[in-house]
Amino acid sequence: MPTGSPARTNAKLTTVGSLGDDAWRAIDSSIGDCVLMLLDPDELARRRRALRKLNSPHLRREVSVVAVPDHGPGLVTTFLPGSPLSMLDLGRRADGPREALRIGLGLLEVLAHAHERGVVHGRLASRHVIVGESVGLVGFGQAPAGTTEANDFGAVAAILYEQITGEEWTSWAPRASYFRPALGRAFDDWLATLTDPERGFRNATEMKSALRAVAGTMPPPPPAS
Repeated sequence: MPTGSPARTNAKLTTVGSLGDDAWRAIDSSIGDCVLMLLDPDELARRRRALRKLNSPHLRREVSVVAVPDHGPGLVTTFLPGSPLSMLDLGRRADGPREALRIGLGLLEVLAHAHERGVVHGRLASRHVIVGESVGLVGFGQAPAGTTEANDFGAVAAILYEQITGEEWTSWAPRASYFRPALGRAFDDWLATLTDPERGFRNATEMKSALRAVAGTMPPPPPAS
């Protein structure tokens, strides 16, 4: 958010901390925690069109549009509790693969909801994935022209591979099981299916079902000490 933006935007809304990318966490006197995003008019319209098609507790929902003094229009949405996946470090955790698969299943559930309503994310990255007791997703309404569901599928695969292995997913990247033998070959096969033009997943629901099968092959977690 630009320097010098007011702590209070109007009688009801007070910003309390930056979320980056011209987005601020805020408190609304009526609804409590929320998010204020500063957007140019065209982007504001795109975001609102996307959000109006979506209705999930795992996605932000529009609350209002406000005028922010000296900065123009602002979109107020509900707040998703949790931390961005980009702030976690699953690659170093013993339970990293199991947790990454849990996050992947939640992420694909949200994408299935969006895709069924004709909304593609298009810029999906780990910073958009909000991890708490459940998995949320932010950043809809930014998809470049020509973006398809396949772009979201590839982004999910890249995010999970990086979270599991600590390495970037590329066409020449080693199998995930090279870094995490406990995964076995099931996750490797899931990635191979995604990138095979003859076997690729048809939709997010099918992709999620296959990933759940991968999670079912994981060894049980060690007993709590």
